[in-house]
Amino acid sequence: MPTRSAFILAAVVAGCASQPSQQSLYQVAEKRAVQHGECEEPARNRGRADGCYWDSSINLGPMPSQLYWHIDRFSRVESAEAARTLQGSVTVAFGNQILLQTINDNPSWRPSTGEHLGTVGPLIVSGGSDLTARLMEATTSTPAMISSHVLSGPEAIFQLVGSACIETPRGARRIGGDESLVIQRDTPMHHQSSGQAVSRSLILVIHPTDQPWRDGKSEWVPKLLCE
Repeated sequence: MPTRSAFILAAVVAGCASQPSQQSLYQVAEKRAVQHGECEEPARNRGRADGCYWDSSINLGPMPSQLYWHIDRFSRVESAEAARTLQGSVTVAFGNQILLQTINDNPSWRPSTGEHLGTVGPLIVSGGSDLTARLMEATTSTPAMISSHVLSGPEAIFQLVGSACIETPRGARRIGGDESLVIQRDTPMHHQSSGQAVSRSLILVIHPTDQPWRDGKSEWVPKLLCE
């Protein structure tokens, strides 16, 4: 007949087995990561396909240390181009959304026409450095993730449709439609869709022109607080 100490040992072993290790959590995150596009493949011709894709890059040149991201929607590409400044780019996101995305140091700036969707910031950058703004889009139709990564500049996310959850070492935050979040440079992050509905996010990274936009995958292991 098993002794009392044997029961205790069995319970401890069972409890340890039921607790996922950091390595297993990382493997789960990697298994569910959004692989399509990897935020590198051009978005053109991708339509509304799942994945993270590159829309456009803007060479900003030297800029002040606090910048703002303005997002405006238009019905025609020609109208958006007419309203564009040197620090702006006209993109057709998610297959049919004609957007003018502008980066400058004026939080109250607006184009003369178009539907203003939002202004995100401030984004803190190295003032005086030659900078590039990288514009991307991410779509997920099922719960999915973008692999944990560290960027060489601040990242901003504007949630256009659905909801998303972003985890950093400081914790997790969920954002819904028309909400935004700024992650400062060198902060490891984990981007995950939230809920069962389709999620569509606009993503901006401002980085030094002479550096890659991301430093690669992070060694930080998320706790999967968005699960």
